[in-house]
Amino acid sequence: MNAAHQEKTIISLIKSCTQKPHLFQLHSLLLRSSQFYNPTVFLSFLSRFAHPPLHDLSYCDRIFSEFPQPNISLYNTMIRAHSLNRDSARKGFLLYQELVHSGISPNALTETVALKCCTKMGSFYHGIQIHAEIWRHGYLSDGLLLTTLMDFYSCLEKSTDASKVFDELPHKDTVAWNVLISCYIRNKQTRDVLGLFDAMRNSKECQPDDVTCLLVLQACGSLNALDWGQKVHNHIIENGLLNAKTVCNSLIAMYSRCGCVDKAYEVFKQMVGRNVVSWTTMISGLSSNGYGRDAIEAFKLMQREGISPGDQTFTAVLSACSHSGLVNEGRTFFEAMSRDYGVTPNIHHYGCMVDLLGRAGLLDEAYELIHSMRVKPDAAMWRTLLGACRIHRNVALGERVVEHLVELKAQEAGDYVLLSNIYSASGNSEKVMLKFEVSKLHIIQIKILTFS
Repeated sequence: MNAAHQEKTIISLIKSCTQKPHLFQLHSLLLRSSQFYNPTVFLSFLSRFAHPPLHDLSYCDRIFSEFPQPNISLYNTMIRAHSLNRDSARKGFLLYQELVHSGISPNALTETVALKCCTKMGSFYHGIQIHAEIWRHGYLSDGLLLTTLMDFYSCLEKSTDASKVFDELPHKDTVAWNVLISCYIRNKQTRDVLGLFDAMRNSKECQPDDVTCLLVLQACGSLNALDWGQKVHNHIIENGLLNAKTVCNSLIAMYSRCGCVDKAYEVFKQMVGRNVVSWTTMISGLSSNGYGRDAIEAFKLMQREGISPGDQTFTAVLSACSHSGLVNEGRTFFEAMSRDYGVTPNIHHYGCMVDLLGRAGLLDEAYELIHSMRVKPDAAMWRTLLGACRIHRNVALGERVVEHLVELKAQEAGDYVLLSNIYSASGNSEKVMLKFEVSKLHIIQIKILTFS
């Protein structure tokens, strides 16, 4: 067997191994045959451990450190492997620096994976160093590298810098547009997203795809921009994108947020192969628009179609019960979650129940429910109960709730205003002095004037 054929056979064997023990055995065999330090064979072996599903970084680090004079492909494999997790990203960047100091010129792929490390690290300083290297090496026509650079600036909330990189792109493909749109959404420049959608549609280079539509629909929903949402819907129909479940689910969410439940239901009804996300989105839309009983009926219909509800489905249906004052139904769903569906209640489910009971005036039951929780109650939950105490003028419980907020060190001026309103609503319109001990060293003294 000649050397080339032997190398090909070994690489094929490495690729066929799916279990670590088999690869360990192969490692031993290769060491005895002196083939292990063949750069092509070693790269194949290293890649098998570096990439998912194995992704064993400690093993990769050990064998990489033993390889004499690693080439750029080996460095790229290692840097990429470390860029996949926040915890290992710093080691990936150190490998990038090691490569540069060794005299090897980084290529476009090196800069790309090193940038991903910077993004995971949240290091603006190191990222702009790589940007300078990109200019120095003349990699300004590499689309993947520059969209990765845009994403880096976006994640660090530097939307102006991301836009500048986009403007300098020689060819603006769909991925580049989507990264910029995502950047604007991440940086709360939601209205600008609508203009980008129009500009992209008028572009001769590419057209909005399903990912673009998902992002723009998200922006339309948050702005209640129904006209724009319908424009995106028309584009989806014209370009045959309705087959994507994610797109249909986003349309349902957008129409629901804009208050057009009929339109949302029309999209839902026409969907082929509705999944649990589709049902949950529709139930949530009905709930948020005041159709509590319809939301419950949708939940029951989902079960009849054989779709098992998830934790977010229960959040939606419990919220529907809360907004519509359906106490008994809410209790039934809450009890059935873990008993019948194996869904452990989380803080959102408890929050819905506290809101439901609080609205109904069942304040003591809500308070007991909080104390029975398997998870630690957060400040938002206590404030929900405090708001209910104000509505139902329960002074004693209101005072206890504020004490719990103080214990969490989450008290705000608004909490004391709520409590003072409870005093006022109960007939005490005098000046209210609240003194709560925060710790042995600190006392909060807040004076609130209330007027009858």
